[in-house]
Amino acid sequence: MKTHRHTSRHICAGFMLMAAAIWPASAYAQQPGAAVSATNWDFGLAGGVRDGDGAFVADAMVTLPITPSTGLRLDGAAGSTQEGFLGGAAAHYFWRDPAKGLVGGFVAWGTADPNDGIRNRQDLTRVGIEGEVYLGNTTLLGVAGGQFSPQLKDGFFGRLMAEQYIGDNFMVALGGGWDPQREGLGIGHLEWQPGNSAIPGLTLFVDGAVGGNNFEQVMAGIRVYSGAPKSLKDRHRQDTFRQDNEAKTTTLSIGQNAPKAPPAPAAPPPEVEMEVN
Repeated sequence: MKTHRHTSRHICAGFMLMAAAIWPASAYAQQPGAAVSATNWDFGLAGGVRDGDGAFVADAMVTLPITPSTGLRLDGAAGSTQEGFLGGAAAHYFWRDPAKGLVGGFVAWGTADPNDGIRNRQDLTRVGIEGEVYLGNTTLLGVAGGQFSPQLKDGFFGRLMAEQYIGDNFMVALGGGWDPQREGLGIGHLEWQPGNSAIPGLTLFVDGAVGGNNFEQVMAGIRVYSGAPKSLKDRHRQDTFRQDNEAKTTTLSIGQNAPKAPPAPAAPPPEVEMEVN
């Protein structure tokens, strides 16, 4: 448990230092149509079932303006399953026009540290490009890149999603993806901002995915967005953006594909003495 606490502390400390170093860039956010309306953050908690095991993940994102048309988003995630600790971090640099779309790139790292004393830690690095197109109440999203790991499979990964806002505060997303471990993926997401006056940025969400190698995952949780009251759609297009927290996505991908601990060897059959007459 000591290693797990130290790992999560290092992830959080790194994001705090990076955010502090570039905080003065928030002056760019005052311009109309800026890539990022203001420095903002959001934080989520989710629990559910993944491959038949209970899972819990906490994730956070900080989005900052760099120039009037570009921004930086930092992602972090940490959680646990019956298999052990999961954690990761990611950084995105992007161009955005809030009326048209977004183009950017990212690097992400994740780790899974099994707690059975048998398996070694699993690490995964991903590098990719991402984009969004805004068409009224519809958003089209895409991610593509490569992943690299000393323990897991290297190769291409990607996702394509279509999202529809029903009103401005309820979003439904469906899509698919591919990665070397789970192969084909079907993905679904629901998010609703009820407009609570005490916490205007509070949302409720449900995520689900099925894929190759008998992969199944369903998680539900809450998310809190910082900033003044605004619609969920505007939060996704003016503050943060809708591409998944890549630290969380990478982390859960590792955990799902960490090799299972070998079963304990069966006890040898008792010896039977044969009497010879």
